[in-house]
Amino acid sequence: MMAMKISFFILCLLILGGHAYAEDIANVTEPSNYVDTDPSALVCKVWAEGFQYNRGDVVSYQGKSYICLQSHFAYKGAGWNPVATPALWQPGGNCSGPTPSPRPTPRPTPAPTPRPSPTPTPAPGQGSGQIVRGVYVTFYGFDDNDDGNGNYGNAVISDPVIHRIATEDLGTFDHPSTFATDKRVAQPGTLVYIPKLRKYYIMEDTCRECTADRNRGRIHIDPFMGGNTRLQGQPLINCEEALTADPFTDVVVFNPGNDWPVQTQPLFRNGVCNSRTFPVPFEFGNLLDWIME
Repeated sequence: MMAMKISFFILCLLILGGHAYAEDIANVTEPSNYVDTDPSALVCKVWAEGFQYNRGDVVSYQGKSYICLQSHFAYKGAGWNPVATPALWQPGGNCSGPTPSPRPTPRPTPAPTPRPSPTPTPAPGQGSGQIVRGVYVTFYGFDDNDDGNGNYGNAVISDPVIHRIATEDLGTFDHPSTFATDKRVAQPGTLVYIPKLRKYYIMEDTCRECTADRNRGRIHIDPFMGGNTRLQGQPLINCEEALTADPFTDVVVFNPGNDWPVQTQPLFRNGVCNSRTFPVPFEFGNLLDWIME
């Protein structure tokens, strides 16, 4: 249920705190140049960046009302407005009650850090997808998974969606692997694509370190690797560490398209680590052009 490593380094982290993922928590302000014109939208909350939106929420934007299709956080500067992100919003919906749009409450800004802040942008090209740069991608497996009660050596997950237990699976769109994170980053069932691995993952588990990082305004996800029926020993831990890059340097695409290139070879099987990764520049133009090369 709770993905955690039991290497010496991670045990030290556990003594200090836990596991996590995150959002940009910079201060936000209400748009000052917007006027509603659609009567059905006048009683809706005006869409603005810096807020969590849940499936079924109705907002107004540029004089029209929109229904939220997928729960998400609208990161400041990401440009995930209802017009630009049809995967997240669709026109329609009625708002009840003349509730004025609340003024965003400034969030506390954490102490300055030299690490780059996550920078989500809409994925260009085919289909949907939001590119998030500056993500911390770690890994967990059967040996260092906690069932939520401090018991290690299991594949229990907190939020099963398509798997009963944590599963590496094929890593395709139809058969994604399990990943863990904080629920404020991604709700259970959320799909992501990790370009450096060329694999799809589905959110089915929580992660203490991901939550700790989320509380600090950072994004952290923890994909599952290896078998899910028995202990695999130090080779599994070594593989997890070999595939973990520097903190907050990875690129992840949330709500990706359904036919992107996939590497179906397991990351870890029968004691063998597949540590091959595909280099991904931190800044790039068209993601799909790059991965289709």
